[in-house]
Amino acid sequence: MTRAVLVALALFGCDKVVDATTNQHDRCEKNKDIAVCFQLGKANLEQAIPNNTAARRYLSKACTFHHAEACNLLGTMVNTAKGGPRDPKRAAELFDIACKGRVATACVELGTMLFEGDGIAKDAERAVVMFQSTCGGEPAQPRACTALGRAHVQGDGIEGKPSLEVAERMFRKACAADHAPGCVEVGALFRTKTASRPQERSENQTTAMDFFHKACRIEPSQGCFELAEMHRDKELPEPSDHKASLLFQKACQADPTRGCFEAAELMSSSTRLDARSSEIESLYNLACDHGHTEACTKRSVTPREEPSP
Repeated sequence: MTRAVLVALALFGCDKVVDATTNQHDRCEKNKDIAVCFQLGKANLEQAIPNNTAARRYLSKACTFHHAEACNLLGTMVNTAKGGPRDPKRAAELFDIACKGRVATACVELGTMLFEGDGIAKDAERAVVMFQSTCGGEPAQPRACTALGRAHVQGDGIEGKPSLEVAERMFRKACAADHAPGCVEVGALFRTKTASRPQERSENQTTAMDFFHKACRIEPSQGCFELAEMHRDKELPEPSDHKASLLFQKACQADPTRGCFEAAELMSSSTRLDARSSEIESLYNLACDHGHTEACTKRSVTPREEPSP
Protein backbone atom coordinates (compact mmCIF):
# COMPACT_ATOMS: atom_id res chain seq x y z
CA MET A 1 0.00 0.00 0.00
CA THR A 2 1.38 3.38 -0.98
CA ARG A 3 2.18 6.13 1.53
CA ALA A 4 -0.56 8.29 0.01
CA VAL A 5 -3.14 5.58 0.58
CA LEU A 6 -2.00 5.08 4.18
CA VAL A 7 -2.34 8.81 4.85
CA ALA A 8 -5.78 8.78 3.30
CA LEU A 9 -6.76 5.84 5.48
CA ALA A 10 -5.71 7.71 8.58
CA LEU A 11 -7.50 10.91 7.62
CA PHE A 12 -10.67 9.76 5.94
CA GLY A 13 -11.18 6.11 6.70
CA CYS A 14 -11.03 2.98 4.57
CA ASP A 15 -14.35 3.47 2.73
CA LYS A 16 -13.35 6.86 1.38
CA VAL A 17 -9.97 5.52 0.20
CA VAL A 18 -11.70 2.73 -1.70
CA ASP A 19 -14.08 5.29 -3.22
CA ALA A 20 -11.15 7.50 -4.22
CA THR A 21 -9.26 4.59 -5.78
CA THR A 22 -12.36 3.44 -7.64
CA ASN A 23 -12.96 6.98 -8.84
CA GLN A 24 -9.39 7.20 -10.16
CA HIS A 25 -9.76 3.85 -11.91
CA ASP A 26 -12.98 5.05 -13.56
CA ARG A 27 -11.36 8.32 -14.61
CA CYS A 28 -8.64 6.33 -16.34
CA GLU A 29 -10.77 3.53 -17.82
CA LYS A 30 -13.97 5.36 -18.70
CA ASN A 31 -12.97 9.00 -19.09
CA LYS A 32 -9.59 8.30 -20.71
CA ASP A 33 -7.87 10.66 -18.27
CA ILE A 34 -4.29 9.94 -19.38
CA ALA A 35 -2.64 11.78 -16.48
CA VAL A 36 -4.59 9.65 -14.01
CA CYS A 37 -3.68 6.45 -15.90
CA PHE A 38 -0.01 7.42 -15.63
CA GLN A 39 -0.29 8.18 -11.90
CA LEU A 40 -2.04 4.86 -11.25
CA GLY A 41 0.62 2.98 -13.19
CA LYS A 42 3.41 4.75 -11.32
CA ALA A 43 1.69 4.19 -7.95
CA ASN A 44 1.45 0.45 -8.63
CA LEU A 45 5.18 0.38 -9.40
CA GLU A 46 6.07 2.26 -6.23
CA GLN A 47 4.20 -0.01 -3.81
CA ALA A 48 6.26 -1.96 -1.28
CA ILE A 49 5.36 -5.02 -3.35
CA PRO A 50 4.88 -3.65 -6.89
CA ASN A 51 1.83 -4.75 -8.82
CA ASN A 52 3.58 -5.02 -12.17
CA THR A 53 0.58 -6.40 -14.01
CA ALA A 54 -1.62 -3.47 -13.03
CA ALA A 55 1.22 -1.03 -13.66
CA ARG A 56 1.67 -2.33 -17.19
CA ARG A 57 -2.07 -2.02 -17.85
CA TYR A 58 -2.35 1.59 -16.69
CA LEU A 59 0.91 2.73 -18.28
CA SER A 60 -0.06 1.09 -21.54
CA LYS A 61 -3.30 3.12 -21.61
CA ALA A 62 -1.39 6.34 -21.02
CA CYS A 63 1.29 5.45 -23.55
CA THR A 64 -1.37 4.79 -26.20
CA PHE A 65 -1.86 8.55 -26.22
CA HIS A 66 1.93 9.12 -26.31
CA HIS A 67 2.35 10.14 -22.68
CA ALA A 68 6.16 10.19 -22.82
CA GLU A 69 6.90 9.35 -19.17
CA ALA A 70 4.40 6.48 -19.28
CA CYS A 71 6.02 5.08 -22.42
CA ASN A 72 9.44 5.31 -20.77
CA LEU A 73 8.34 3.44 -17.64
CA LEU A 74 6.49 0.88 -19.72
CA GLY A 75 9.53 0.44 -21.96
CA THR A 76 11.68 -0.32 -18.93
CA MET A 77 9.15 -2.89 -17.70
CA VAL A 78 8.92 -4.55 -21.11
CA ASN A 79 12.70 -4.56 -21.47
CA THR A 80 13.25 -6.13 -18.04
CA ALA A 81 10.34 -8.61 -18.16
CA LYS A 82 8.35 -7.04 -15.32
CA GLY A 83 4.65 -7.84 -15.42
CA GLY A 84 5.06 -9.91 -18.58
CA PRO A 85 7.63 -11.40 -20.98
CA ARG A 86 10.61 -9.42 -22.26
CA ASP A 87 10.09 -7.96 -25.72
CA PRO A 88 13.14 -5.93 -26.87
CA LYS A 89 11.52 -4.82 -30.12
CA ARG A 90 8.46 -3.45 -28.30
CA ALA A 91 10.67 -1.87 -25.62
CA ALA A 92 12.68 -0.07 -28.31
CA GLU A 93 9.45 1.27 -29.84
CA LEU A 94 8.32 2.56 -26.45
CA PHE A 95 11.67 4.19 -25.72
CA ASP A 96 11.56 5.81 -29.15
CA ILE A 97 8.17 7.39 -28.38
CA ALA A 98 9.44 8.60 -25.00
CA CYS A 99 12.70 9.90 -26.49
CA LYS A 100 10.78 11.92 -29.09
CA GLY A 101 8.74 13.23 -26.16
CA ARG A 102 11.96 14.64 -24.66
CA VAL A 103 12.54 12.02 -21.95
CA ALA A 104 16.34 11.94 -21.99
CA THR A 105 16.69 8.66 -20.09
CA ALA A 106 14.59 6.94 -22.77
CA CYS A 107 17.03 8.17 -25.43
CA VAL A 108 19.89 6.64 -23.44
CA GLU A 109 18.04 3.33 -23.09
CA LEU A 110 17.24 3.19 -26.80
CA GLY A 111 20.79 4.21 -27.69
CA THR A 112 22.19 1.43 -25.51
CA MET A 113 19.97 -1.16 -27.18
CA LEU A 114 20.93 0.09 -30.64
CA PHE A 115 24.64 0.19 -29.82
CA GLU A 116 24.66 -3.36 -28.47
CA GLY A 117 22.14 -4.80 -30.92
CA ASP A 118 20.23 -6.03 -27.87
CA GLY A 119 17.26 -7.87 -29.36
CA ILE A 120 17.02 -5.35 -32.20
CA ALA A 121 19.11 -4.52 -35.26
CA LYS A 122 22.42 -2.92 -34.29
CA ASP A 123 22.80 0.70 -35.36
CA ALA A 124 25.87 2.09 -33.62
CA GLU A 125 25.86 5.32 -35.64
CA ARG A 126 22.32 6.23 -34.55
CA ALA A 127 23.16 5.23 -30.98
CA VAL A 128 26.18 7.55 -30.91
CA VAL A 129 24.04 10.48 -32.11
CA MET A 130 21.68 9.81 -29.19
CA PHE A 131 24.55 9.60 -26.72
CA GLN A 132 26.00 12.87 -28.02
CA SER A 133 22.72 14.75 -27.67
CA THR A 134 21.94 13.45 -24.18
CA CYS A 135 25.50 13.75 -22.83
CA GLY A 136 25.58 17.33 -24.06
CA GLY A 137 22.02 18.08 -22.94
CA GLU A 138 20.83 19.98 -19.89
CA PRO A 139 21.00 18.26 -17.55
CA ALA A 140 23.61 15.95 -19.02
CA GLN A 141 22.96 12.22 -18.77
CA PRO A 142 26.12 10.65 -17.28
CA ARG A 143 25.22 7.19 -18.63
CA ALA A 144 25.23 8.67 -22.12
CA CYS A 145 28.65 10.24 -21.54
CA THR A 146 30.06 6.88 -20.41
CA ALA A 147 28.50 5.14 -23.41
CA LEU A 148 29.90 7.76 -25.77
CA GLY A 149 33.35 7.31 -24.26
CA ARG A 150 33.12 3.54 -24.79
CA ALA A 151 32.14 4.10 -28.41
CA HIS A 152 35.36 6.08 -28.92
CA VAL A 153 37.43 3.40 -27.17
CA GLN A 154 35.88 0.68 -29.35
CA GLY A 155 35.88 2.81 -32.50
CA ASP A 156 32.28 1.87 -33.17
CA GLY A 157 29.65 4.22 -34.58
CA ILE A 158 31.95 7.26 -34.54
CA GLU A 159 31.90 9.57 -37.54
CA GLY A 160 35.51 10.36 -38.32
CA LYS A 161 38.43 9.13 -36.22
CA PRO A 162 37.76 7.74 -32.73
CA SER A 163 39.70 9.53 -30.01
CA LEU A 164 40.93 8.27 -26.66
CA GLU A 165 41.21 11.90 -25.58
CA VAL A 166 37.48 12.39 -26.24
CA ALA A 167 36.78 9.10 -24.48
CA GLU A 168 38.69 10.23 -21.40
CA ARG A 169 36.86 13.56 -21.41
CA MET A 170 33.48 11.83 -21.59
CA PHE A 171 34.39 9.37 -18.82
CA ARG A 172 35.61 12.20 -16.59
CA LYS A 173 32.35 14.10 -17.18
CA ALA A 174 30.32 11.03 -16.18
CA CYS A 175 32.52 10.40 -13.14
CA ALA A 176 32.16 14.03 -12.02
CA ALA A 177 28.40 13.38 -11.95
CA ASP A 178 29.05 10.36 -9.67
CA HIS A 179 28.38 7.76 -12.37
CA ALA A 180 30.54 4.93 -11.05
CA PRO A 181 31.05 3.12 -14.41
CA GLY A 182 32.47 6.35 -15.82
CA CYS A 183 35.01 6.48 -12.98
CA VAL A 184 35.96 2.85 -13.66
CA GLU A 185 36.50 3.59 -17.35
CA VAL A 186 38.82 6.53 -16.58
CA GLY A 187 40.75 4.35 -14.17
CA ALA A 188 41.04 1.60 -16.78
CA LEU A 189 42.48 4.06 -19.31
CA PHE A 190 45.20 5.17 -16.90
CA ARG A 191 45.88 1.61 -15.79
CA THR A 192 46.47 0.69 -19.43
CA LYS A 193 48.82 3.66 -19.89
CA THR A 194 51.22 2.22 -17.30
CA ALA A 195 52.30 -0.44 -19.81
CA SER A 196 52.80 1.92 -22.75
CA ARG A 197 54.31 4.84 -20.82
CA PRO A 198 56.75 3.43 -18.25
CA GLN A 199 58.18 6.91 -17.56
CA GLU A 200 54.76 7.96 -16.23
CA ARG A 201 54.04 4.67 -14.49
CA SER A 202 53.75 5.92 -10.91
CA GLU A 203 51.60 8.93 -11.83
CA ASN A 204 49.26 6.85 -14.00
CA GLN A 205 48.92 4.16 -11.33
CA THR A 206 48.00 6.75 -8.73
CA THR A 207 45.44 8.34 -11.04
CA ALA A 208 43.90 4.95 -11.84
CA MET A 209 43.76 4.14 -8.12
CA ASP A 210 42.00 7.43 -7.35
CA PHE A 211 39.27 6.85 -9.93
CA PHE A 212 38.73 3.21 -8.92
CA HIS A 213 38.54 4.33 -5.30
CA LYS A 214 35.86 6.92 -6.11
CA ALA A 215 33.85 4.34 -8.06
CA CYS A 216 34.13 1.90 -5.17
CA ARG A 217 32.81 4.54 -2.74
CA ILE A 218 29.86 5.34 -5.00
CA GLU A 219 28.89 1.75 -5.77
CA PRO A 220 30.63 -1.38 -4.38
CA SER A 221 30.00 -3.32 -7.58
CA GLN A 222 32.14 -0.79 -9.45
CA GLY A 223 35.83 -0.07 -8.93
CA CYS A 224 36.42 -2.15 -5.79
CA PHE A 225 37.41 -5.21 -7.82
CA GLU A 226 39.83 -3.28 -10.04
CA LEU A 227 41.41 -1.53 -7.07
CA ALA A 228 41.82 -4.88 -5.32
CA GLU A 229 43.55 -6.26 -8.41
CA MET A 230 46.02 -3.38 -8.38
CA HIS A 231 46.93 -4.12 -4.77
CA ARG A 232 47.16 -7.86 -5.40
CA ASP A 233 49.24 -7.50 -8.57
CA LYS A 234 51.62 -5.00 -6.95
CA GLU A 235 50.70 -2.22 -9.39
CA LEU A 236 50.72 0.44 -6.69
CA PRO A 237 53.59 2.19 -4.87
CA GLU A 238 52.43 0.66 -1.57
CA PRO A 239 50.49 -2.51 -2.40
CA SER A 240 48.74 -4.37 0.37
CA ASP A 241 47.34 -7.90 0.38
CA HIS A 242 45.24 -6.89 3.36
CA LYS A 243 43.63 -4.04 1.44
CA ALA A 244 43.21 -6.28 -1.60
CA SER A 245 41.41 -8.85 0.54
CA LEU A 246 39.07 -6.26 2.06
CA LEU A 247 38.28 -4.79 -1.37
CA PHE A 248 37.63 -8.20 -2.94
CA GLN A 249 35.29 -8.97 -0.04
CA LYS A 250 33.52 -5.63 -0.57
CA ALA A 251 33.15 -6.48 -4.25
CA CYS A 252 31.94 -9.92 -3.18
CA GLN A 253 28.86 -8.37 -1.56
CA ALA A 254 27.80 -6.85 -4.89
CA ASP A 255 29.30 -9.38 -7.32
CA PRO A 256 29.70 -12.77 -5.62
CA THR A 257 30.86 -14.53 -8.77
CA ARG A 258 34.11 -12.60 -9.24
CA GLY A 259 34.58 -10.87 -5.92
CA CYS A 260 34.11 -13.88 -3.65
CA PHE A 261 36.25 -16.15 -5.80
CA GLU A 262 39.20 -13.75 -5.97
CA ALA A 263 38.93 -13.03 -2.25
CA ALA A 264 39.12 -16.75 -1.54
CA GLU A 265 42.03 -17.21 -3.94
CA LEU A 266 44.03 -14.44 -2.33
CA MET A 267 43.27 -15.55 1.22
CA SER A 268 44.32 -19.10 0.45
CA SER A 269 47.59 -18.15 -1.28
CA SER A 270 48.91 -15.09 0.55
CA THR A 271 51.34 -15.63 3.40
CA ARG A 272 50.56 -12.11 4.65
CA LEU A 273 46.94 -12.91 5.54
CA ASP A 274 45.70 -14.88 8.54
CA ALA A 275 42.54 -16.33 6.99
CA ARG A 276 40.75 -19.32 8.44
CA SER A 277 39.75 -22.22 6.20
CA SER A 278 36.12 -21.71 7.13
CA GLU A 279 36.24 -18.14 5.74
CA ILE A 280 37.84 -19.31 2.50
CA GLU A 281 35.37 -22.17 2.13
CA SER A 282 32.44 -19.80 2.67
CA LEU A 283 33.71 -17.47 -0.08
CA TYR A 284 34.20 -20.35 -2.52
CA ASN A 285 30.68 -21.52 -1.70
CA LEU A 286 29.22 -18.09 -2.42
CA ALA A 287 31.05 -17.86 -5.74
CA CYS A 288 30.00 -21.39 -6.68
CA ASP A 289 26.36 -20.70 -5.78
CA HIS A 290 26.44 -17.77 -8.22
CA GLY A 291 27.79 -19.81 -11.11
CA HIS A 292 31.60 -19.71 -10.80
CA THR A 293 32.58 -23.22 -11.97
CA GLU A 294 36.17 -23.16 -10.73
CA ALA A 295 35.00 -22.12 -7.27
CA CYS A 296 32.83 -25.23 -7.15
CA THR A 297 35.88 -27.45 -7.68
CA LYS A 298 38.10 -25.55 -5.25
CA ARG A 299 35.71 -25.53 -2.34
CA SER A 300 36.20 -29.26 -1.85
CA VAL A 301 40.02 -29.12 -1.62
CA THR A 302 41.81 -29.96 1.61
CA PRO A 303 41.52 -26.94 3.94
CA ARG A 304 44.70 -25.06 4.68
CA GLU A 305 46.11 -25.28 8.19
CA GLU A 306 44.27 -23.05 10.66
CA PRO A 307 46.36 -20.18 12.07
CA SER A 308 47.22 -20.35 15.74
CA PRO A 309 44.93 -18.40 18.04
